[in-house]
Amino acid sequence: MRLSGIGGNSGGAVTVADEATSVAGVTELHFAGGASVADAGGGRVDVTVAGGDGGAGAEVRMGSQSYAITGTYAPVQPAGQAPLRIELPSAGWYTLAALLSVQAGVSANDDIRAKLVNVTDSADIVEVRNGSIAAGDYGQLVLLQDIYVGAAKTIGVWVRNATASRGSVVGIQSTLQYTSLSAASSVPTPYISSFSPTSGPSAAVVITGTGLTGVTAVKFGGTDAVSFTVDSDTQITATSPASFTDGPVTVTTAAGTAGSVSSFAQFAGFTKLLLHFDGSSGATTTTDSSIYAHTVTLGGGAALTSAQSAFGSASLAGAGSTTPVAQIPDSEDWAFGTGDFTVDFWFRWGSTPGITNFFSQVYEETGTYQQFAYNPTAGHVGFGNNISEPTVDNTGFSPTVGHWYHFALVRNDNTWYIFIDGIQFATASMGLTLPDVAGSLCLGGIWNWPSNTYVDEFRISKGVARWTTNFIPPVMAHAAD
Repeated sequence: MRLSGIGGNSGGAVTVADEATSVAGVTELHFAGGASVADAGGGRVDVTVAGGDGGAGAEVRMGSQSYAITGTYAPVQPAGQAPLRIELPSAGWYTLAALLSVQAGVSANDDIRAKLVNVTDSADIVEVRNGSIAAGDYGQLVLLQDIYVGAAKTIGVWVRNATASRGSVVGIQSTLQYTSLSAASSVPTPYISSFSPTSGPSAAVVITGTGLTGVTAVKFGGTDAVSFTVDSDTQITATSPASFTDGPVTVTTAAGTAGSVSSFAQFAGFTKLLLHFDGSSGATTTTDSSIYAHTVTLGGGAALTSAQSAFGSASLAGAGSTTPVAQIPDSEDWAFGTGDFTVDFWFRWGSTPGITNFFSQVYEETGTYQQFAYNPTAGHVGFGNNISEPTVDNTGFSPTVGHWYHFALVRNDNTWYIFIDGIQFATASMGLTLPDVAGSLCLGGIWNWPSNTYVDEFRISKGVARWTTNFIPPVMAHAAD
């Protein structure tokens, strides 16, 4: 490392290289790794930095000024004193003010920067830059920032020369102080512009707006959030409660409480089963992505494949079987009774379509069953059970090999629908109480599940008729709601 061109305690210049040079006025040399100094004669001193420390944190002190020998940030530290720091005594709002007199010590137009640092948390608060200061001239950097801290913190000032490809020295004379601020004079009024998602429960909700720093409470419909994190002055991430009344999202700071224009809704929980069938090709396991996390068991030679998918990374490929390709233990989640429901999914035939049982339930002890299936005879697609067979069906469907079809079976009050690619294929009116079949829900079963077939995005929704007129099929993977 070389320190060259120091000409006195008010106007020298320093560069960093492989050796060290010094002149009159240098009172101290400090290096983060420690150093030894030897008089080389001729106005030169040789400095050896311990452990090959590249000068990180090094300083040359000349009188009351401190010169940082580094291109990276180093703390401001007046000669003979500890680093320049203040202690914020407790939680609250503060105005921080720092005034630095700086001098570029290498050449004209050095880019000198300073920043306030939360030393306790190793977090930057604000950075300023001088633009450029001609060599030998003095300039000032002013740092002024209102901040909120949740507990006592140590604040410091750090400085650097950001000029590329050159070592640096910065002469510093500085002050640092704080003023405690009252809520009325300092804290901006919070404002909520949006939040997502718009329903719960127990959802991770991102709240956006302004003046969110220092938020002390977040509520959903008047109920406290389970937890929340202030990500920035414009964003909070909060976990909605498990139970609450529909209502606005509110946030509270020392300046007051702000509420959203729209309400956050109790999570409807419509999605009872959601099978994305994403995963590694060849995998023989999959998971339910609804909040109910039903156990899914694959069988009948079926496995995930990345060769085909409607959305996502994979789909479930059938190998040709009269046994189910997927089974889910019976649940009240698909005991529909007389209520509204929707079952929708994507399906692709890779070869000439044969009899295909999309889904079914069978209780062997009583013979109770229900199923939704395709039969190439007359192009029949229908849903039925052993109480009313069929419930809703039609003929004339002729699938194209290699095309992904979106199927939807819908009940809205006493009206039933089958949609194929968003177009109504069948409808019926029937005030039927569906049997609560005590058998497993199966993809396949009863009839055949042909080989070279694929299913994706299988979803059961209870309590909602998602479509009652023609619609544009989904353009992305489903999300639970």
